[in-house]
Amino acid sequence: MALTTAFVNTCRSAVLAPLAELTAFRAALAVAQSGTRATRVAAWYATYSSGTDGLSPAYNLRRAVRDVVNAKADAAGTMSPSERELAYQQLVAEVVPDTSRPISDAEEATALETLIREDRLS
Repeated sequence: MALTTAFVNTCRSAVLAPLAELTAFRAALAVAQSGTRATRVAAWYATYSSGTDGLSPAYNLRRAVRDVVNAKADAAGTMSPSERELAYQQLVAEVVPDTSRPISDAEEATALETLIREDRLS
């Protein structure tokens, strides 16, 4: 079976149902995108990085998306591993945005000093 828009839409509907993992990720991401710089950095790590207290919400959502794709592909019949991976990659890109880590105060100060130094030298 070839990867079709209908298959991806079926998987998307299951993911957006919403999954508990999607709800947890969206809540963590909202915290990571608000507040002071220090809290945003800490919240970004809590959202995207696995720590000592378990797996991150982003990881859990990616795993849930893979489970949905595999279950729907098994139910649909023959689907190659590459087609499953394409569907997974497309859905993960939609629901788990890969945002870069916010810079810390120290990193911003270093970058600002570099810019000032370069401006003075020019």
